[in-house]
Amino acid sequence: MKKHIYALWAFFILFSQSIAASVEVRSTHMTTGDGVANNSIRYIYQDSKGFIWMGTLNGLSRYDGNSFVTYRPEGGNKISLIDHRIRDLEEDKNGFLWIATSAELFSCYDLKKDCFVDFTGCGEYEQLYSYKMTDREGNVWLWQDGNGCRKVTYMNGEFTSVVFKKENNNLPSNNITYISEDEQGRIWIGSHDGIAQVVGNKAVLVEENHDAFKMMSFGKDVFFLSGTGTISLKREGEDSRIVTRLGEGSKVYSTMRLQNDWIVFTEDGSYVFNLRTHQVSRDTELNIARGQVQIDNRGNFWIYNHTGKVWYVNAKTRFVKSFQLIPADKVNYIDEERYHIVHDSRDIVWISTYGNGLFAYDLATDELQHFESNINGFSHITSNFLQYIMEDRAGGIWVSSEYTGISRLSVLNEGAERVFPEDETLSDRSNTVRMINRMPDDKIWLGTRRGGLYIYDPHLKTIESSRYFDSNIYAVEEGADGSIWLGSRGNGLSIDGKWYTYHSDDPLSIGNNNIFTLYRDRKNRMWIGTFGGGLNLAVKEKDKYVFKRFLNNFYSQRQIRVIQEDNNGWIWVGTSAGVYIFNPDSLMNDPDNYITYNYNNGKLRSNEIKCIHQDSKGRIWVGTSGKGFSMCMPEGDYRNLTFEHYDGSNGLVNSMVQSIVEDREGKLWVATEYGISRFDPDTHAFENFFFSAYALGNVYSENSGCVSKDGKLMFGSNYGLVVITPGKIVNNSTVTPMAAFTNLRINGIAMRPGDVDSPLDRSLIYTDEIELKYFQNSFVIDFSTFDYSGTNSTKYTYRLDNYDKEWSIPSSLNFAAYKNLAPGTYKLRVKACNGVGVWGDKETVLKIIVVPPFWKTTWAFFIYAILIGVALYITFRLMRDFNTLRNRIQVEKQLTEYKLVFFTNISHEFRTPLTLIQGALEKMQRGGKIPKEMAYSLKVMDKSTQRMLRLINQLLEFRKMQNNKLALSLEETDVMAFLYEIFLSFNDAAESKNMDFKFLPSVASYKMFIDKGYLDKVTYNLLSNAFKYTPSGGKVTFSVTVDEAKKQLVISVADSGVGIPKEKRNELFKRFMQSSFSGSSVGVGLHLTHELVCVHKGTIVYTENEGGGSIFTVSLPTDISVYEEKDFLIPHNVLLEEEEVHHAAVLAEEISAQEGGVELPSAPLNKRKVLIIEDDNDVREFLKEEVGQYFEVVAEADGPSGLERARTYDADLIICDVLMKENILVVHGGAPTAVMNASLYGVIREAEKYPNIDHIYAAIGGSGGILKEHFLDLKTIEKDKIESLPYTPASAIGTSRDALEKEDYEQIADVIQKNKIRYVFMNGGNGSMDTCGKIYHACKEKKYDVIVVGIPKTIDNDLAITDHSPGFGSAARYIAGTVNEICQDIRALPIHVCVIEAMGRNAGWIAAASALAAGKDENGPDLIYVPERAFDEDAFLEDVQRIHEKKGGVVVVASEGLKTKDGTPIVEPIFTMGRATYYGDVSAHLANVVIQKLGIKARSEKPGICGRASAMFQSSVDREEAILAGKEAVCAAMEEKTGIMIGFQRTNDTIYQVKPIEIPIENVMMYENCLPDKYINPSENGVTQEFIQWCRPLIGEKFPQYVSFR
Repeated sequence: MKKHIYALWAFFILFSQSIAASVEVRSTHMTTGDGVANNSIRYIYQDSKGFIWMGTLNGLSRYDGNSFVTYRPEGGNKISLIDHRIRDLEEDKNGFLWIATSAELFSCYDLKKDCFVDFTGCGEYEQLYSYKMTDREGNVWLWQDGNGCRKVTYMNGEFTSVVFKKENNNLPSNNITYISEDEQGRIWIGSHDGIAQVVGNKAVLVEENHDAFKMMSFGKDVFFLSGTGTISLKREGEDSRIVTRLGEGSKVYSTMRLQNDWIVFTEDGSYVFNLRTHQVSRDTELNIARGQVQIDNRGNFWIYNHTGKVWYVNAKTRFVKSFQLIPADKVNYIDEERYHIVHDSRDIVWISTYGNGLFAYDLATDELQHFESNINGFSHITSNFLQYIMEDRAGGIWVSSEYTGISRLSVLNEGAERVFPEDETLSDRSNTVRMINRMPDDKIWLGTRRGGLYIYDPHLKTIESSRYFDSNIYAVEEGADGSIWLGSRGNGLSIDGKWYTYHSDDPLSIGNNNIFTLYRDRKNRMWIGTFGGGLNLAVKEKDKYVFKRFLNNFYSQRQIRVIQEDNNGWIWVGTSAGVYIFNPDSLMNDPDNYITYNYNNGKLRSNEIKCIHQDSKGRIWVGTSGKGFSMCMPEGDYRNLTFEHYDGSNGLVNSMVQSIVEDREGKLWVATEYGISRFDPDTHAFENFFFSAYALGNVYSENSGCVSKDGKLMFGSNYGLVVITPGKIVNNSTVTPMAAFTNLRINGIAMRPGDVDSPLDRSLIYTDEIELKYFQNSFVIDFSTFDYSGTNSTKYTYRLDNYDKEWSIPSSLNFAAYKNLAPGTYKLRVKACNGVGVWGDKETVLKIIVVPPFWKTTWAFFIYAILIGVALYITFRLMRDFNTLRNRIQVEKQLTEYKLVFFTNISHEFRTPLTLIQGALEKMQRGGKIPKEMAYSLKVMDKSTQRMLRLINQLLEFRKMQNNKLALSLEETDVMAFLYEIFLSFNDAAESKNMDFKFLPSVASYKMFIDKGYLDKVTYNLLSNAFKYTPSGGKVTFSVTVDEAKKQLVISVADSGVGIPKEKRNELFKRFMQSSFSGSSVGVGLHLTHELVCVHKGTIVYTENEGGGSIFTVSLPTDISVYEEKDFLIPHNVLLEEEEVHHAAVLAEEISAQEGGVELPSAPLNKRKVLIIEDDNDVREFLKEEVGQYFEVVAEADGPSGLERARTYDADLIICDVLMKENILVVHGGAPTAVMNASLYGVIREAEKYPNIDHIYAAIGGSGGILKEHFLDLKTIEKDKIESLPYTPASAIGTSRDALEKEDYEQIADVIQKNKIRYVFMNGGNGSMDTCGKIYHACKEKKYDVIVVGIPKTIDNDLAITDHSPGFGSAARYIAGTVNEICQDIRALPIHVCVIEAMGRNAGWIAAASALAAGKDENGPDLIYVPERAFDEDAFLEDVQRIHEKKGGVVVVASEGLKTKDGTPIVEPIFTMGRATYYGDVSAHLANVVIQKLGIKARSEKPGICGRASAMFQSSVDREEAILAGKEAVCAAMEEKTGIMIGFQRTNDTIYQVKPIEIPIENVMMYENCLPDKYINPSENGVTQEFIQWCRPLIGEKFPQYVSFR
């Protein structure tokens, strides 16, 4: 709220020209712009709670010191303010505010319920009434001349009323002039027609024909005064009778009672009627014609009669004093005199006038002061036409005006006077008091800044003498001989009129002409403090003085301002270089024998000393410039004194202290550059005062204060001498404020009782508890102490129980705001403190209940519990059923797997005899001479065996597909001829079912690369299904088209069969899909067909045949560029060419043999050598016999012998159908990690899928275990232990860092060969990959057929090429989690530096990962140092110092391998062996550097191997990738890939996705992957956001979100 504070002074001098004791005020002005309803305010009232009510010409305003609430008439049925023109306000004992309006209507406002009420109880509140009276019973009487009267009673919470009217036969006349209550409690009603007494609910006439004017009660007698001066007497039990008549029917204007005298003012003057003797007399002193009487708040009388003159009459003493308040020439222009009088708590009477401003009459001094509105400048009142005046409970004076708003006046100089040596209107420095001193004769010497020197009597009543000098007098002192010493500013020292000045050539002259202070010690020595010449001691020699100089060493020391001797005889000197203390005798013997206390040695807070005061208890108080004052108790060793300090932060009004004086109660008065403070040394409480509205009146002079003989305090100021009477100063510390709740706003809407959704049923100030609905949980509550001073000195603190942990920071804000409170019960507690800093003893408490919505009630939660229980039960059932189903599916999968294995194995067994049968049949057919009756049977047998072989081959291909082992063997073939042969094989089936079977090629011949086996299976499956599901007489069309444009071969099989239902078409090519018509089909044919087509880089689709049935279309690419090199058979294969040649030759020979009967030769046709390895004797002999016709054949019966023969026999072709058993060896190397065993698990689980794997060996103890042949077959380990491997830290098989030589690698190769180990998997880091590569090369050199694959493992992520390695993610998670917890510790107690050492000799990945400790609260490490950057100790210390000053606690993470610019480790290595370097304790070293060079507490932490293999911090991502690395290594080995390491590559920049890659082992061996530049911040003391984004996915799940309220 905007407030205009005007500072203006006004003085009225009655007696002495030297003393001004007039009232000084500060004013605050408010208008409609500040919230007042209207600028014409006719009445002001403060209710019992402290609200200020203002009745205006346009509504009623309520003010709480902060904001206004305005009431005006409202439409509708709601009771509101009856009229907007307010003329009177009063609160009754029941808490109702009665409001009188100019429309002769009354309103009644319920202060407790904050609403207007029907005070009649019957809806007649709009009746006209002009006047109101409240009797001793609390009944309210309302009346109007002509409308009778009404008695209003409030009882039991309800209003009732009785109407007295002539028409109701309970009132003699409606023309009522007054209603009064006598001393006996009887009610009398006066009217123009007589007087009636109220008896019950009826008024009984007691005197007729009496024009009633006033009634007066005297004991049991009642006197009635008529408007023409007739006085009647009514005694109990007697009739009324006339006792006297005043004058000759003079018109009566007003009356008043002074003890037993009833004074009546008439047209011709005043009469005195004695109530006891009934005698009438004239009062000459108060013989005022047409006098109007007004009674002030003290019961005293004020009489006026339209002459501008006002008479004051004391009701007790009958003292009379008159004032001419309005000049006679102004009165005639004022239509009606309006005076309002307030006798305030200071014994000042305030009189507002209508036309001549405001007057303040001081009864104690008999002074009258006039305040007028000044249109040309600032004024305390803004208009001379005043309407009302009131004093609030804090002593503020409220003055309302016509048209210009309202002013509140605060009296500033209560208890203070101001003495002006010269005319107070002078604007120069004539009244600036620079020096004041009380001399031994108690007279007051006063010096001004215009060279004046004045001598006052001890009571400051008169100036006894005055003199003027060319320079200002800054010091005065009386010598032991009675001489007067004067110190001047610029003219030196005067001793009884003799002047002493500085002479540069005279070392015994005064040290400087600027004399600031004089002091005579207990031995009558005179010390002179010069400003520039140090401390001088006056020494008398004959008839003159010479001066000995001290404290003259440097410039600021020579500036002496004050000298004070303590109770021990030591002298304290205040300079611009601090305080110097010395024993005078010692100083004179040795000029350097003094003690210094100043800012430089930390004892004081400022070097510039303005004043020194010793109090009654011997304490020394030192006032400084800008830093308040300090206290010291001089006792014991003066070299070890201690000081207590006080400044503005403790409550001092201003930290520029000028003077300190003690009053008789032991309190210190501290005058400053602006304002003065009263300080209580016992409680350390400050009270601050501004005794002038004029700014310079509050600016005090340096070292200018003393106490007069009668205990008054005197301070020199820039505007006269301030004289304080401490006993008259109001003790503000005794006023303990208490806040009150004033307004409530919910969701920004002000709430009052009766409003829609208002939680209030009564005014908030009368409310102890409110209940809010759930949507009303955002609110603002205002509170006030009803401090209307306008200084904003009141401070509040509040706390909401069950929400706030602590009290709010004290501030002048007068509201508490809360948003989105959860349902519950709260208590808002508010405390207030006054300007002195005294807090109120009591809290103001408001209970607030936020009701939960219906869905959060107890019943709702009960229902939720039931629903949750049901849901949990259903979920349990579903999960149980799901688990059962999942287990069944798992069993089915395993069963299927077992079936496939069984069928695969049995298929091999079936295939052998079928091959023999087919071979025999082919031989029989080639031999010819088949009996005619057997030809058909042989043909059926041949087709059946071919069909069974096809089915068996499909099952074997399906098994390959299951293991992702499908591979192409492309050869160039005439695809049309190849497919035509398949077409011919189905002719017999077509004929048997009488089907229309056609082959429709687009060209006669077309050569392309195909896998004949796969295409045969695809075509055969499609044609078989077509014939199977097409009824007899149906149609099957087999068409083959070459699309040169699309470079595709399109094979289409269309039938007129049953077709495929729509709901099954999406699942057509899924494994085990069966239709309702598929009968006993297992549902693998189409799935296998689809997979074979996909391997062939083609597509297969299904469409519905328009005439019914199905169409399957296969599209194969004719462009060979879509295939990889490995997909083709070896080009120009000699054996294939030989086969073609020999096939043609055999056919020719067979034909000729059949024609000519020639025998086939028994010797082979050529010398090509073939080695056959087959464990089935029949097959082996069959192959030997068949192949032996064409080649030289050698056969072996098992794999080992076949392998031996292959090494010695130079075979051109080896035919082998023996499954060779092979072994695996897994070796761990280097430091253990959290996921090393997870990779081992991956190797085991993948290897178990391959039937050729006989043993899975683990080298126990790393590479050394190979040399010792210490192997463990992991296939013999229990399954549950194998399943625990991924969650087991470190290495379950042991690891090593053995240093191996060349001969060791050769021995390892021999051990591998000896134990028939085909696959070696080395799991490790840089060194282990080096070992892995060397084992690979050793085996290669010895020509051992061994596959060697590396599996990555590191904690410091230093393996090259791969994006990252398993093991790092968990180590990163450990360091981030540990640092996170340490950061929480440091934040809780931020007093030291913590240095954490991270592993990483040359690569800083782990140290960098500590940055992930910072969560949403960003509470991570402050500094990170990695070995990729040279360590700068100076920069490190600067970083630590800066952060420590800002935060207190500092967290530093440093890699163990930090080095300086020249590559030297910052800590000498303790031990070095090969690659292994063991550094000293880097963290301890850095902590010691911080302690020694910064003086900051520091400590070190070294997690070390705790984070290397921590299962508790294992990253789930890290674990799964470790398993994947093991599996991929086995897959690569089974594909005969050797000399590689498995790595990872990211495939997506937005989400985390990786794929395994194969890296040549030579690219990894001993190469280190260091932290790239893009991951290190420019300051080289942290990492970038890019690194955090890279690393965050690797550590797995997020850390818990910790909380902190700091």
